[in-house]
Order: sequence, then C-alpha cells, then structure tokens
Amino acid sequence: MDPATPVVVSKSVARKGFERWAGSLRALPQGIAITGYEEPVLIGIGSVFAAVASRRFATEPRAISMGGQ
Repeated sequence: MDPATPVVVSKSVARKGFERWAGSLRALPQGIAITGYEEPVLIGIGSVFAAVASRRFATEPRAISMGGQ
C-alpha cells in the first residue's frame, strides 16, 4: 500500500474516553503510540477516510478526545 494512504484510528468508540487520530499509513505507528490500545481500537485504512485524515489539527499528529461523549 502507498504510505500516503489515509488512516483513521478510533479508540473506545461509543465509550467514555473516545479518541480519534487521523493521518497517513506512514504515520500509523505514531498514531497507535498516541492513542494507545488499552481499550478497543478500530483502524480504518483507505481513500474513504481521506476527508478526516486530511484535516490538520496540529503540526504533529495527535488524538482528538470527545470527552466521554
């Protein structure tokens, strides 16, 4: 797969502590390191995730917390 392929990592979906990270396949190890995997993790890979992965929340990849919502 192309290292630039969009990726979204969601942790604790529909649970308290939900987090989402978006980036590229190349940065996936960083994304997992940021979000962790102590809770269930869902990883989406492919062009369908481009809209989320293309958003730049900061200069460095980071998790987005929904505050338990």
